[in-house]
Amino acid sequence: MSVGLLYAWVAAVASVTVAYWIAGPIWIERHSLRYRMSGKMHRCSGAVGEITLLTFAAAMLVGIDLASPESSLDDLFAIWPWQLSLAFLFILPFIWVHGVRTGLAAPRGQRKRLVLTYLIYSVFSTIFFYGGVLLMALLVRQYVLDYQNVQALTASALAPLSGDFADSDAVQRALEFSYLDAQTLLSRVEESMSPTFVFAAGIFAINLALRLTPLRSLYMKNAVLMTHLMTMLAIVAILVAGGWAYVGNYAAFIDTYLERLQSIRDTVAERGLDHFDRYTDIVVNMTNQKTLVGFITRLSNEWGGLAAILGIAQWGAQQFSRPEAEASSGDHQAEAEAAS
Repeated sequence: MSVGLLYAWVAAVASVTVAYWIAGPIWIERHSLRYRMSGKMHRCSGAVGEITLLTFAAAMLVGIDLASPESSLDDLFAIWPWQLSLAFLFILPFIWVHGVRTGLAAPRGQRKRLVLTYLIYSVFSTIFFYGGVLLMALLVRQYVLDYQNVQALTASALAPLSGDFADSDAVQRALEFSYLDAQTLLSRVEESMSPTFVFAAGIFAINLALRLTPLRSLYMKNAVLMTHLMTMLAIVAILVAGGWAYVGNYAAFIDTYLERLQSIRDTVAERGLDHFDRYTDIVVNMTNQKTLVGFITRLSNEWGGLAAILGIAQWGAQQFSRPEAEASSGDHQAEAEAAS
């Protein structure tokens, strides 16, 4: 699938490059990147910014693909080949119609050029939005597979605790193997959040680029609104996926596991107290892990930590770019000029 993704990226880059070339000076005013160098304002083609965002999005899709242990882009096209093909064909006409209407709404002397521009640019737009469809499909597919795996691992973890124990050695084997399977299951639930954290980290990275680089001028007044909307999307994704993982998988399994341990408490005691200390340790440990703090602690892996760091960095950048901060810096500059 990496080859197919590369082909799509090349096609999108070619589309946006040719579109900007055809639009010429018309899009220079609307979509050029503005940046300051050596005290002077400069411009470059907005195609550079759009290709940069496209590359960010492609990297995010690859990251989610790699972070999904049970699913991949290849699996999606193997399972839903016709559905995904129809999704692409469904998006394309809407992009075409929007482009033609936008071109026809331009001044009379620019209509023909802009209609052609938007028709070519529609290839880039369709690939970009289709990538979003694939991203969401990959996340949903991974969540479904994770749920199925948790159900299978739950049965495996509970099985050793469901039979009679002939002696104390059987008690020890049942407790240890069951506890090992339980920790494997909880680790799998933790790993199931990795694709969501990659998605959130990608969103925060794009927001940082929009706020701290000339990419901000590509969308002019809509840049700040876009970062707010994308931030909300990332936060909602984390809350929904995290809530589902905690309530539906993590806490639900621990409740079931503790109930099963409680049901064999007397049996363990009857077979001898040699291993009762271990039984107590497992019950206490699983009870502590059930707390929300325990769940969040388990999620502090590399992807969760990266998403948190980028989120904090974006928040800091947002605070420094607030209007009152800009006004404050302007007041200080005015005072300095007056003093001089």
